Amino acid sequence: MPRKKAGKPLEGVSDTPQMTTSAFTKAVANGTVLVDIGAEWCPPCRAMEPVLARLKASKGLSYHLLKVDGGTDTDVMKSVGAAELPTFIVYKNGKETWRKTGPATLEELENAIK
Repeated sequence: MPRKKAGKPLEGVSDTPQMTTSAFTKAVANGTVLVDIGAEWCPPCRAMEPVLARLKASKGLSYHLLKVDGGTDTDVMKSVGAAELPTFIVYKNGKETWRKTGPATLEELENAIK
């Protein structure tokens, strides 16, 4: 873990390795994938968690949720042009079919995935 001169760990710096753009491309290549670009420290991102939980419980939707950490996965964010948190993107077989910056409603997410 990176440390300050005083030998203390830097706050807010993660040990988690970045997701590579090639791993991201592979993850969205097949089927329907909802990409959630957010961060734990982002209040609107945290507010979306109950909506995502309700979406997961929705009947008849077949999709995979891929979380991208906006504080760590900066290369992926740049590659998809996501400058704000949260950003939601739906990919169908590797092609972007829908995008929303900021909080999304359950209905918006359901319609984007269908």
